[in-house]
Amino acid sequence: ASGIDGIYVGAMAVFTMAKKVGSGLPIRGDWSLNIFNSQAASAYASLGCSGITASLEATLRQIRDMARKSPCPVEAVVEGRVEMMVTESCVISSFAGNGKKKGCPNVCQGGAYALRDRRDEDFPVATDQYCRNHILNSRDLDMAPYYKDLVRAGIAAIRIEGRGRSPKWLAEQVARYRRLCDGTETLVLGKEDQTVTRGHFFHGIL
Repeated sequence: ASGIDGIYVGAMAVFTMAKKVGSGLPIRGDWSLNIFNSQAASAYASLGCSGITASLEATLRQIRDMARKSPCPVEAVVEGRVEMMVTESCVISSFAGNGKKKGCPNVCQGGAYALRDRRDEDFPVATDQYCRNHILNSRDLDMAPYYKDLVRAGIAAIRIEGRGRSPKWLAEQVARYRRLCDGTETLVLGKEDQTVTRGHFFHGIL
């Protein structure tokens, strides 16, 4: 009734919830299901997914193989500050609060927080309503220069991760990829930009 186009399912329990609701809305398997191959894609398609999002840790080669064999369209996250891990332990409360969820003074609402590693890279920490911490990458994923490779891989949809970003940033990125899709802009690869990351598209973990 609210005009929602579809539902992203990021956990198995949501399949059950969606089935109970019986809304008839299209369901897409989200990246948090860690779909690495066409067998996993087929399994989620059998559960009712009309499309799936490849794992953020999948390489372009793995996504290409998945797209070729998957019974449903494959999407990939190609832009934005992507999530690296989720923790039930609140690192913000440990350092700036009382270290406990019960009676927490909600210091996370008072500013921006990040974890800094030994290389002085800052990884933003986002919180949710369940007091979980979502650790984001220190650098933006940017696959725009490899747009033609994404197309050749058979990726059906590209996705921009806009969590915590301004409407202006989102508009700029959507317009940028729209131009690439329409063929009105062509990016020439030069020296790799050291301020961004290509994620696991070229150097996977498996």
